Amino acid sequence: MTGELRSLLSRRRQPPGTVAEWLHAATDGLTPEAARRVRHDYLNHFQDTRAAQPDLTHTDILRRWGSADTANRGLRRAHLTVRDARRLPPRHLSLSGSLWSTSAPAAGLTVAALPDLRRGEAVTPFLLSVGILTVLALLRWWVLSRPLPPTRRAAASWLTAPLSGALMAGLVVALWSLHTGTLTPDRLIAWSREPASWVVVGYVTFHIWRLSLAVNASRKLGAGTA
Repeated sequence: MTGELRSLLSRRRQPPGTVAEWLHAATDGLTPEAARRVRHDYLNHFQDTRAAQPDLTHTDILRRWGSADTANRGLRRAHLTVRDARRLPPRHLSLSGSLWSTSAPAAGLTVAALPDLRRGEAVTPFLLSVGILTVLALLRWWVLSRPLPPTRRAAASWLTAPLSGALMAGLVVALWSLHTGTLTPDRLIAWSREPASWVVVGYVTFHIWRLSLAVNASRKLGAGTA
């Protein structure tokens, strides 16, 4: 290890020496708006403490505040982070953008149903599935164009997302196939043991996990704007 690198690492290990440095470290990773509110609250607390106890130095107050890294972990749990902001539903969604977002699931359904469509089979469930995707796209545009509480907006966005529509359409096809006898319970059980079913379960699990992340981020947003 060179002396220059050792010196750099040594500086990083040193705790913040000023209030500005402490606040910079404590608000690292927060969105600009959340970081601004946190800095404002801490600076007000700092000024009130200095006014009440003028003998205290900056170092004394920073010692009371504790570790900036520990404070940062707590602030990340309570305030909106940059990563959380990426999980929030879009603030504005055009009708064309909403319809375009369903093109990939619709194309996937078309490719999957193409052999049956060539034989003149499964036309009804295919059209119904495409209809579900289109209705969800219109519903998504209508819902996200209205003012809603953050958590409701996140849940509505998730329910009308293209992947949610694809899952619903796939469920419709599966139920229709079971009803018509094209898909038997034995074949369904056999399919559940194949790697393809694991991919589907993985996508569903990932999609549900994304809902929990979006709702958690929305709660932080709601708490910050309350």
